[in-house]
Amino acid sequence: MSDLVRFEFRRLLRRTSLYVCFGISMLFVVSVLQSVIQSYVYGVNSSFMSIVRQMISVANLPSIVTIFTSIFICEDMARGTVKTIYSLGYPRWQIFSARFLASSAAAAAMYVIVVLIGLITGLIFQSTAVDDDPASFAAVYIVWQFTILMALHAFYFLIAEMTQKTGISIVLGIFGTSIVSIGFNMLFALCSGLAYKNIPLSEAIDHISSIFNMYWLPTLATMFINLFGLSDGINYLASILVNIGYVLLFGGLALLITCKKEIKN
Repeated sequence: MSDLVRFEFRRLLRRTSLYVCFGISMLFVVSVLQSVIQSYVYGVNSSFMSIVRQMISVANLPSIVTIFTSIFICEDMARGTVKTIYSLGYPRWQIFSARFLASSAAAAAMYVIVVLIGLITGLIFQSTAVDDDPASFAAVYIVWQFTILMALHAFYFLIAEMTQKTGISIVLGIFGTSIVSIGFNMLFALCSGLAYKNIPLSEAIDHISSIFNMYWLPTLATMFINLFGLSDGINYLASILVNIGYVLLFGGLALLITCKKEIKN
């Protein structure tokens, strides 16, 4: 297992796509830096957390990660790398674990660098004249955003394992969460309509629908719009736990597909 992990990390560091994707995210970060510096020069007050939030948001890491993950996973299939590794006799779950760890590490590294830049920028250019969230809440926010990115990464990884095609994987990665939302909401609406005479059942379906829409990834990713302050910390904690559950769910499904799929000659 350790040999596979080292092998995948060596391949990761040699991938041009990793540095291209990271470079693109840095272009977004530079645009935020420019905006923050201009605001500071012209006397526009910005709080520490507003700068950190802006840095994480504008870096557009979900889109960057879906592009990189799709290339990292699907190119292995196109080049026959996975087939070669399988022929060496390693268990498929070990091969999957090594690839998942390497891909996750790339996404995590991008996030950590963006956050560090955001923290340093916030410390330098923050205005004490603006009320800000406590430091403990800032830490919760950063961890919460990290778990969202990891959940999205697991979703993108699952799509890449399912499609094995780079282009299709990228498109479904970008629009996949919205497609799932539309599909489930149509299903809920259909079930509710069929059960309209059974009021308790109809209400139960509506309740399930509201829970799904509350805790599905697109909603979680934008939850901060309505959550400011320590009083909402429990909501962030719930979101973090749900995101960890998504990582386990999508990762488990991807592992199942890896173990079951046939490798074509």
